Amino acid sequence: MAAVPPVLWFMRRRMRGHRGKLSMPQFRALVRVEREPSVSVTEVAEHVGLSLSTMSRVVSGLVDRGYLARDTSGLDRRRVVVAITPKGKTVLQDARAQTRRELEEVLAPLDSADQTRLSDAMRILRRLFDSADGTAAASAPTNGAAARNGGGRKHRGAAVGGGRDNGSRSHR
Repeated sequence: MAAVPPVLWFMRRRMRGHRGKLSMPQFRALVRVEREPSVSVTEVAEHVGLSLSTMSRVVSGLVDRGYLARDTSGLDRRRVVVAITPKGKTVLQDARAQTRRELEEVLAPLDSADQTRLSDAMRILRRLFDSADGTAAASAPTNGAAARNGGGRKHRGAAVGGGRDNGSRSHR
């Protein structure tokens, strides 16, 4: 378990390096909105750790630049929600792809047996944490290649592949 913090640190640092011209709060807001479509600005502010007024300005900037779209909730017309646009998704996909390539370079020196063991261990951890989190573990990838590539599954807090963002505010 001691290996988890440095791995998360590596992935987060690489993701931050590939965020383009977005500030960290803007980038984290995109990640949060992608995870939960039609999320309120209040919920995004709580996730990122900013005041509602500051997050409203951040969201307005992202809307103006075409990364997010603002709408009213279908359930409560007083509630303003935001959704990610194709442009916003592209920024996140590009950052993840670049980070994944860098992670693959780090893992490349492992022989195939070590790669298989690592993939198996990640699959086991994912299943355990999915169950502990109440998420359906049955849809987790079952082959090594899919697990190494994140299985294409969007996951709560996913920054790269199956990684989790625990909401820590120390990595802004």
